[in-house]
Amino acid sequence: MSLYRRKALQLSGLGIATLGGCTFGFGGTSNEVDVTMTNNDETTHRLSVTISFENRVLVDKTVTLSADESSSTTFENPRSAGSAVLEAELDTADRTRTEIRVGPGTGIRDVFVEVSADGELTAFAGRT
Repeated sequence: MSLYRRKALQLSGLGIATLGGCTFGFGGTSNEVDVTMTNNDETTHRLSVTISFENRVLVDKTVTLSADESSSTTFENPRSAGSAVLEAELDTADRTRTEIRVGPGTGIRDVFVEVSADGELTAFAGRT
């Protein structure tokens, strides 16, 4: 591949990332992170989600979700990179705790907390 073609592809990718809501200075990481809580079970559930970073609470939300219902919130991505702690608890006493990378250069755009069709709780971060 020619040097000119490579450069054109790099620049077009940068344009697409910028148009997609990513901030170049953040290494493709969004300033705001969407948190989506989804209940794929047939039963209504109460779900609590907390995300903490450097002794700050970024998200503290409790929702009641009917079958196949979702709820969303956002948090401002921290100005420094590091590991945040995501804790989720379901009304059935099922809990999950995981670390997610937040801040500049991490590529984080979304966090998902889901109740599966068989009532199990999972949580993970989506990246660009």
